[in-house]
Amino acid sequence: MAAFTTLKQVLTLKLERCDLVLAKTVARAQQTLVADLGRLYRFKYLFKDPKSATQQKQIDFVGGGCWDQTLNYAGEVGFLFLSRCREVVHQQHWEGRIPIERHSDGLWCSLFHVKMWGLESIPEVLLCDSKPDMQRPNSPGLPAHIFVRFEALEAYMKDLIAELDHGASEFAELVDIQPWLELIPRT
Repeated sequence: MAAFTTLKQVLTLKLERCDLVLAKTVARAQQTLVADLGRLYRFKYLFKDPKSATQQKQIDFVGGGCWDQTLNYAGEVGFLFLSRCREVVHQQHWEGRIPIERHSDGLWCSLFHVKMWGLESIPEVLLCDSKPDMQRPNSPGLPAHIFVRFEALEAYMKDLIAELDHGASEFAELVDIQPWLELIPRT
């Protein structure tokens, strides 16, 4: 496997193999999770029939539990990278989610990936809309994660999907499914 040096490379690898959904985890039992699907960004791998994608409100999936990975928790809203293998839906095995948190100044996505590569790996377009996570510092006291404004990361990932799919919109239309999405702005 190639060494990754940038966040774009990491997200591109995830999007080459997985679909991107915005979801709220509602239950967890061991490694099996249930999530309310909120917004579909792409459903190329997840659903056999793209038309059925917009009618499905929940999905059961096997969640990550890899070394040094924080686990999804019930009530968490975030981006999930999901794929299907032999009728079983799997969350991408390493950091297959990006949690979304509400702060006093809006919605922010917590990027865990920064602990591996550092701020220089974050695209400039995202750095402009980011802030350090000082609540969870690493051992020298530096931020181990950064927050990126929801709207900026969503737009960035939609652009990556369009780039990967060569602009084809067959599997990449933005579909809102749940009413709780009124809390999440459309970009």
